[in-house]
Amino acid sequence: MKAYKPKDASIEKVFCNPPRLRAPGILGDTMEDWSVIYKCGARDGIRGMCKAIWCGTVTDGVKGIICDVRACAFYKDPLCTEGPSARIRPIAIGCALRRLCCKAGTCDLAPEWNRFYTTMHPDDAAEWEADICSAEAALSHAKQAEAHAAAVKADAARSRRPNTRSRRRRGTSVR
Repeated sequence: MKAYKPKDASIEKVFCNPPRLRAPGILGDTMEDWSVIYKCGARDGIRGMCKAIWCGTVTDGVKGIICDVRACAFYKDPLCTEGPSARIRPIAIGCALRRLCCKAGTCDLAPEWNRFYTTMHPDDAAEWEADICSAEAALSHAKQAEAHAAAVKADAARSRRPNTRSRRRRGTSVR
């Protein structure tokens, strides 16, 4: 199986326009820092690093640096830090370079992933179609029953109402 490598255009797109104002990585670097480094001469080196990360060919020493995650805990409401309503929001902050490289790869893979995760398996599609047909038949039956009930109700209302118009036309009064 051939390892996936992100396209240079995707790497360029991500590193030239990184997400702004993100928390720094565990090394203190930000995505903006990596963008400046990329634009100021490290383009080829960063492209190679992104591809090495995606291919899984980085050394253990590099993995130790870019794969670490620092867990931080923040209160969801900074004004409520005590009692049963105080709630913690954990955040994992990874290396900014790793996050950018992952984003570059997912830019290329997004259409394929979207197709995979939003298209039904043929067996599921057949079951889905059968369920739709069954639901449409039940709906049609319910609409027919509703129309029949409305017709019966209208007939009953007509038969209960006295026919006073015909008597008035003939000149007789109802007293």
